Amino acid sequence: MSKITNILFCVILLLLATNRTYAQQKDSIILGNKVSKVDSTKVSQLKDSLTQKYKSNILPHLININGLQLTSDVFYTQEPNIGQGGPNKYIRGGIQGDFSIAKLPFKLTGLVSTEHNSYNRINNVSVSFDYARFKDNLEQNKKPTAYDFQAQQRARSILRNQMDSLRAKSLKGRDTIGGNLNIPSTEEMLTYSSDPRMGKAILGKKISGYEEKFGNKDYQRDIEEQKAILNDVRLDTSEGAKVKLANAKHKLRQHDDAEREYEFYQQATKYIGQFDRTKQLERVRLNEVMPDSIKNKPSSLLNVLSGITKLDIGVVSVTYSPLIANGFNLKGINAEYNKNNVYTALFYGNALANYSTFFAKETLSKRGIWGGRIGYGSLNKMLFAVSFIKGQDQSSQRLEPNAKYINNVAMGAHLLYQVNKQVKLEVEYARSSKEEGINEVEGTTASKHINNIFSNKTNQSTAFYSRLYIKSKSEATKIGFNARYIDQDYFSIGTPFLRTDNMRLEGKLDQKLWKKKVGYSHTTRFDRDNLKKTKPATSYMVNSINNITWKLNRRWMFIGNYTRIYYHYAGFGIMPVINTTQLIQLTTNVNFNRKHTQHTITFTGGKVLSSSNQINNHADADSLIQPGIEQTNIGCNYVLFFNQINSSLNATLNYIITENTSRNLLSAGISYSYKIIQEKWILSHGLNYSDDIGLQRRQSILNSINSNLKGKVQIKFSHDFQLVMQDNGGVKKNNHIFLLGISILLL
Repeated sequence: MSKITNILFCVILLLLATNRTYAQQKDSIILGNKVSKVDSTKVSQLKDSLTQKYKSNILPHLININGLQLTSDVFYTQEPNIGQGGPNKYIRGGIQGDFSIAKLPFKLTGLVSTEHNSYNRINNVSVSFDYARFKDNLEQNKKPTAYDFQAQQRARSILRNQMDSLRAKSLKGRDTIGGNLNIPSTEEMLTYSSDPRMGKAILGKKISGYEEKFGNKDYQRDIEEQKAILNDVRLDTSEGAKVKLANAKHKLRQHDDAEREYEFYQQATKYIGQFDRTKQLERVRLNEVMPDSIKNKPSSLLNVLSGITKLDIGVVSVTYSPLIANGFNLKGINAEYNKNNVYTALFYGNALANYSTFFAKETLSKRGIWGGRIGYGSLNKMLFAVSFIKGQDQSSQRLEPNAKYINNVAMGAHLLYQVNKQVKLEVEYARSSKEEGINEVEGTTASKHINNIFSNKTNQSTAFYSRLYIKSKSEATKIGFNARYIDQDYFSIGTPFLRTDNMRLEGKLDQKLWKKKVGYSHTTRFDRDNLKKTKPATSYMVNSINNITWKLNRRWMFIGNYTRIYYHYAGFGIMPVINTTQLIQLTTNVNFNRKHTQHTITFTGGKVLSSSNQINNHADADSLIQPGIEQTNIGCNYVLFFNQINSSLNATLNYIITENTSRNLLSAGISYSYKIIQEKWILSHGLNYSDDIGLQRRQSILNSINSNLKGKVQIKFSHDFQLVMQDNGGVKKNNHIFLLGISILLL
């Protein structure tokens, strides 16, 4: 880790230099003397304003801690779960925080535990550059704040004049005493200029209300009747006619008020909409005459740093492309830079875990990995990049007696193209070279591996991947196509879970119907192996998945699923094996609210049909699904929430019936939680029961305490507290589980 420490030290020195350069540039901005086309008094005032603002708010401190969270867990059990692989007791401590060095933001994460596992290293610490927050800070610093303020004030002044004129026009010739005319004040309307989009939305609702009122046929009929009364009884001097006349005048006056208000809000909405445009024009006018020495431009070094999209040190995750590096973890450094269509990335470190999967079995204790990629374009639009990765086992310690040492290089060309908002294309072609052996493989140089990759030697192989994604403008239709071809000898240390010797074709459809109340999705996938015909038999599988979601209303939802899996295995001199599995699952969810309670009921039912032309004598004895059998499952879940006392009740019942066997499974559970002590503490109790008829009967009791408290002890802090105690009762013995968790967030 000495190299990583040196790299981290260099990065800190670079950040400090950046901070000093940025501060010097701000001083030059503030103290600049270039003045052109601007009144000297105004320039002086702007300088003073900028200087004061920088001194009070903008001049950065060296290190700022924005937030820090500490967590701790204590776990104890008498009998760990079978296959869990963990200890029966451990203590964990974690830390998460946000901090900045010279205004450059970083994230800190760490975990220390007494757990020890040969395959996974638990303890880790990592520091990550917060690219999103850094970009936000740059955008804010690019804005000439003093001139922005002047532009906004000028635009508000224009808006004020428009509103005053509009208000006077609406009130012209109108005596508001005793009337119902409701024309807002200019100051009230100016509040909408702080957020024009929201202001226009609020005014739009008012306008819609008037339009709905004026469009009502009963209202129109009443207004016409009042106008007729006004004409008919004008010369009638009787008391009854006077009352009718007064009522008609009052209603027509209210109608006139509503029309004036409607016209006022319509025109005011236009003025609010013009406010942003006026502000932009004012900013352009001011920027044209602004002295260059006052303009707040980031330094050239900050412009370069703005292209750093990733800088992680410690335990990092590397994701380049599907075939070269796809989400593997290592202890080291991972950096990525993308600006002005220049893309480059680099990582270096040691593997964090040794993988053991169905497709790959890596069982050595230490592996060094490094790699990178270089390309042209942008991750958000179009990127063409060439990737490279090299890894080699370095330790003589074996976790298994027959573990093989691996020396591997993989290279690939990757195209990621966002055609438009609706179409996205991804294509990758990769080749690899691998050496392995029981004895430690000598360090073959990368150049020799590259020669192997582009030669016709048997230790090199090929992989291809492509994906096309299309969606409609309304996002009601989404279509995806996926194809890949992976040779049986292809290997990249960066993709430990990639299935080799596999050709896959896949299509996906996601369709929304009936105003998006009904959703249908379909996936079909075809897999085939033995691509080079080097094995005695070939297998292929066709997997079809159908899902439908129907929101009948806000209370009732229906979900259905049908999956069919067809598997075929055949070869020379081998009896063909054909297996077909069908799964049908139906779920309905109903929720309704009452004055003091909320209810949610979920019913599920499903069927599994499996058939095979051969008897599987090697089936897992604990497996509930075996070839040639039929299985039915039904279940129900009920959740009741009490609004006034902030408590909830949850009950679950499931039953699985397996035909032609004695394996039926019944499980049930009920839990209750409630808040106490000013709703800061949450207590929960649970009881679970399961009966695997024919094998084992188990029951467990779960009690937990959770709290979210805020206090003040020298510094402000809030913390979450969790205490879980569980008893699992089996046929022969009991198992007691204890878990204590504390989380403290320092503000």
